[in-house]
Amino acid sequence: MTTSMPVNRDERALLRALNRRIHNELVSSIDVVSTAAVRAENRDVKAALSNVVDLLEQHAEVHRVLGFPDRGRLVDAAERIRTLGLAISRSLEPNGVRLALVADTLPLEAKGAGALHWLSTSS
Repeated sequence: MTTSMPVNRDERALLRALNRRIHNELVSSIDVVSTAAVRAENRDVKAALSNVVDLLEQHAEVHRVLGFPDRGRLVDAAERIRTLGLAISRSLEPNGVRLALVADTLPLEAKGAGALHWLSTSS
């Protein structure tokens, strides 16, 4: 699968809108499951629903970290990769997977960090 960076304003706007939609859906799902957990009377059901909330929150954090940086500012690419690795590591931890990253700072303009975003999310 080949993934190319969006080159025009319309494509970037569409991706930002899609990112907001995914974020909103995750937040809505967390709210619904959290409410069900609070209302559940069975202790096992509460525990299972709480685990689902935890997983959804971890996925929401990964999604947030993968978002586009603000334009017109410097972004520390190493910190961005480190934050992404930590978010992914937390989401994989229940499966016994741990990630570690050591890196120096690497300042990039937001435009370059957008390329970093595409590199880190492309297959």
